[in-house]
Amino acid sequence: MDTKKKTIRASEQKEAERAAWRKQAAHLDSSDLVFVDETGSHIAMTPLYAYAPRGQRAVGKVPRNYGVIMAVIASMSLSGMGPAFLWDGSADSIAFAIYVEQILAPSLREGANGGPG
Repeated sequence: MDTKKKTIRASEQKEAERAAWRKQAAHLDSSDLVFVDETGSHIAMTPLYAYAPRGQRAVGKVPRNYGVIMAVIASMSLSGMGPAFLWDGSADSIAFAIYVEQILAPSLREGANGGPG
């Protein structure tokens, strides 16, 4: 055997459930699909490694204060990027509910949110 780079997959993946979703989703109109994702960041996220000439120490600077955590929740569909929500703090179920109920749902076209159409 040869040494090869691993293909990494999330340990939480459940292929049977994914296959069932693909079978169910095959009947959906792709123009009605809206995908939602969240990401977060804070200024204390500093890379631990850097490049430097051989024999010299790599020097970097980090913020003195930790700063706040910022989260962004946004949506995307075939028509493009949907509304985004910038949240001061970690995204949790409350932030997600606010985004869906007050920002995303009102922006959906008739029929895309499960209503008539």
